[in-house]
Amino acid sequence: MRRAELAASCRLLGFASHECWDLPDAHLPEVPFLPTVGELVGGIRSFQPDVVLCMGPEGSATAHPDHAMSGVLVTAAYHWAGQEKHFPGQGLAPHQARRLFYATVPFQPPGFPKVVMPLVDVTLTVNVDVKIAAFRSHTTQAPLFERVEPFLRLSGGREYYHLAAGAPVAAGAADLLK
Repeated sequence: MRRAELAASCRLLGFASHECWDLPDAHLPEVPFLPTVGELVGGIRSFQPDVVLCMGPEGSATAHPDHAMSGVLVTAAYHWAGQEKHFPGQGLAPHQARRLFYATVPFQPPGFPKVVMPLVDVTLTVNVDVKIAAFRSHTTQAPLFERVEPFLRLSGGREYYHLAAGAPVAAGAADLLK
């Protein structure tokens, strides 16, 4: 069911492709660290992104343990993907993405736990209605709709990111690649 929800959400967002791994929902902090980071390193080396976006180790505005652990895993993978000494058996050339960004917010969302968030370095404008529709395609998350939708609307169609690693962002740059 969660795979079908993800596919529907990705279609709404216009993603060309997506992957869904067999990791335990609500138990991500329990996954084996090195094999999981290794899979992520392989993904980064294969895809060769310029920018990597994830949640930070605080778990973003929700402080959800799965969100926090995803940030820890992706942060390690971001750094290790560019180094030959990590996972040489993959047969993939090292690739260092130019930047790693953590999702953040400039304010404490109402109804969520208090979290110390990273500072905002980049703001992107998004279509909030499409974002909400994509979130609502995750029907297993229906109990969260009433709490999350007002927060998304409060953001005014903006997403906020903190530069966690990589080249500095030019002042006023709207494009993460500038």
